[in-house]
Amino acid sequence: MTGQWKSQTFDAEGSSTASGILRQLGRPSLDEFTILVREAAQNSWDARRGDSDVHFAMRLQRLGDRSEAWKDLLLPGPPARSIDGFDAALAPDSWQLIISDRGTQGLAGPIRATQRPRVGEKNDFVQFLRNVGEPRDTVLGGGTYGFGKGIFYRTSRVRTILADSRVLHGSRHQRRLMGAALGDDLWEDGSDVRLTGRHWWGRLDGDVVDPLLDDDADVVARALGLPEFEADATGTNIVVLAADLELGGISERRTNPTAIGVHLASAILWNLWPKFRAISASSEPAMTFSVHVEDEAIPIPSPTDVLGLRPFAESFKLLGGGDKRTYNRTSEPRIHVGDLVVRTGLAEQIETPVIASARPFDGPAHHVVRMRQAGLVVDYFEGPPHPDPLFCYGGVFRASSEADEFFAAAEPPTHDRWNPEGLDKSARAVVDGAKRWIRDAANRQFAMSATPKGNGSRGLGHGSRRLSRLVAGLRATGADPIGIGGVGRGSARNGEGRGTTSGAGRTGDGTGPGRRPQRARLEGDPWVQPYEGSLGVFTRVRVEDPASVTAVRARLDVVLDGGSRESAAPRGAFTPQVLGWYAATDSSINQAGDTVTALRGVQDWVVVAQFSDAAVTRFRLEVEDDTDVA
Repeated sequence: MTGQWKSQTFDAEGSSTASGILRQLGRPSLDEFTILVREAAQNSWDARRGDSDVHFAMRLQRLGDRSEAWKDLLLPGPPARSIDGFDAALAPDSWQLIISDRGTQGLAGPIRATQRPRVGEKNDFVQFLRNVGEPRDTVLGGGTYGFGKGIFYRTSRVRTILADSRVLHGSRHQRRLMGAALGDDLWEDGSDVRLTGRHWWGRLDGDVVDPLLDDDADVVARALGLPEFEADATGTNIVVLAADLELGGISERRTNPTAIGVHLASAILWNLWPKFRAISASSEPAMTFSVHVEDEAIPIPSPTDVLGLRPFAESFKLLGGGDKRTYNRTSEPRIHVGDLVVRTGLAEQIETPVIASARPFDGPAHHVVRMRQAGLVVDYFEGPPHPDPLFCYGGVFRASSEADEFFAAAEPPTHDRWNPEGLDKSARAVVDGAKRWIRDAANRQFAMSATPKGNGSRGLGHGSRRLSRLVAGLRATGADPIGIGGVGRGSARNGEGRGTTSGAGRTGDGTGPGRRPQRARLEGDPWVQPYEGSLGVFTRVRVEDPASVTAVRARLDVVLDGGSRESAAPRGAFTPQVLGWYAATDSSINQAGDTVTALRGVQDWVVVAQFSDAAVTRFRLEVEDDTDVA
């Protein structure tokens, strides 16, 4: 059996027009393809089965040799006065975008809006293809009222999609294939019949178009070249017919298919990174992603490998632990509103096209990602820039389960911000209060004034300038670089970041004639984080044989003009100092001062120091044993 088109007529009591559905998205700040990625992935995540990861795939391809099959099956199309250019959309050089998911329940539930779902059954098919504005039925899901599905039509030049889904219907699998289009409303020629502009393609049963089912759906889907469902797989393929590669808001460099594919991959990276397997706990479901243009795969890097995303990823991972700040309202409504973690990192960027294309901000990150319980990015909330241009920061604020509905009510159809306007008093208080609380937290950490503090240490703003000088100076010395390192469990203070300082003047690090192998060495990049009202520089130290070492001393030398080194800073400047040591894997093993003596068999240590703002400072180690000082 093949399908046919039927146009919806106005009901005597009124109906929704297709153009009204398309306009419900308003004028979003994001480009259409980014919105499509967000909306489609959110639908897939809300439909996850839970027994496996969700695989989310996007493929941009030409109709090519299958053009004739599409014409045979979909023509004649909807009325030309409603959908202009439908025939041309089926030409061989027309591009289609196929969005697929597996590991989901597919578009399950009844196939007609008049049918009641069974107990425990979702109503996804009707909500996606027939109804508009129906409240979500997924507890703490990402969707709200289903208006966002209009983006599937808006990315098509002929506002047409095909939905191909395989679901578990009762005790058996069922394949469902149906088309839908949103055009202009009009009066039929020579009659008093008015059309809403909504059109459906499928099996006509009386006056209602139903999806092709089972074998009929299989035969037609194969003829159209749609992705198959393996074994017992369930999920959905959505085909955006005649994908519009010249959408407004996308620059000219993106209006070719490969550039659009890169942009889709970039939008996945920046908007769906919390769902990557590398971010999710092993016991929790996650998503895998792929993008293809024809047969060319567009590689998507792991969020943990992107410097600009790493602070956000680290913050997200720590939300479930104790290293977070919690916002609890002390006035009505008295609820736990949400949690915040912020981490710092390097501002340097490797701007590959996939990283740069859909990047949601310019320059170094100084943002907090806001999200609801579904764990999907709502937006990147801007805070004050990091006072040191060499560093950036990224945080995550996630609404609590009891506050989730307040934030859901504040989202537009595109789910890309929290707008408190129009909310009731309680919801507005929660949403506005969270915004102020996040901004205040960021300001306290990164917009501190340069006021003096005891012992010559300074606030964060002033500390950033001395670290800039430190980093720039050490780079100029040509000292050996230290690879990127991490922080051990139990490290104190918020705002972890990694610096780019270099080690120099190391003691006992040679292996030439007459020299012993090094017994203590600096490892990894030093990193910077707030410490005692200022900035501390944290550095890993590896002691190869702690049983034979009496003490390890950290020395800081000030480099003067001409290259000479002194232990003190210039007159009137703060003298650099080592504050203490702690074991990398157990911060309860610690010792104040510049020397650690009770090594207790521990090999990996972290040393904390503060540097001078008036001169370049270099770091070296001295190792003592029972016979000499190395």
